[in-house]
Amino acid sequence: MEENEKKEIVVVEEKKGKINIKIILILLVIISVMGFVIYKFVYRGSSSDIIMRARVAFQKSVDTEELRTATFTYNGVVIKCKEECKNDDSDERLYFVSYEGEVTAGIDFDKIDFNVDKNNKKMTIIMPEVKITNATAFIEKQKYIFKNSAYDNVNEITEANRLCNEEINRRAKEDEQLLATAKDNAKIVLQQFFETWLNNYYEGYTLEII
Repeated sequence: MEENEKKEIVVVEEKKGKINIKIILILLVIISVMGFVIYKFVYRGSSSDIIMRARVAFQKSVDTEELRTATFTYNGVVIKCKEECKNDDSDERLYFVSYEGEVTAGIDFDKIDFNVDKNNKKMTIIMPEVKITNATAFIEKQKYIFKNSAYDNVNEITEANRLCNEEINRRAKEDEQLLATAKDNAKIVLQQFFETWLNNYYEGYTLEII
């Protein structure tokens, strides 16, 4: 009888152990599900989380360093004077240089700002200022007309190239059409990406870009 009682006791203890493990597993599953629900409806749905996810998604999908929103080609002529050119009869002109160059403009996409209105389901993107990102005269396309043959030498290439780049940068900064085009193109890029992104992950949200 004693041996049978011991066996029964052992069996009972083993059953209790199995029941405890099942309870623990069930509790772990419940905790995991609750954690997921909390993340999905509280943390994932918070304004800061939507902004974080939007920023990361854009950075991963778009190579912002290579993105140019407007590119213009410039052609022109610069004049090299013996002294500072005054554009009057006192100028002693040494040579003329015709040039061709390229100017690009855009925004720093890493500096775009977000605002999320959860109540009205609206995302607003604030674009940074449009800037000239590159303005370069192609040295291989420069052509010279010399008024003073003494300056027809390789030593003037650097100086002529400097004058061409100064001129193309000046023109680019004054070109309102270039900056306006760059801004419009940047807006299109942001509109196309984030409208699709919101439709996929936050259905019902509207988008405004300013």
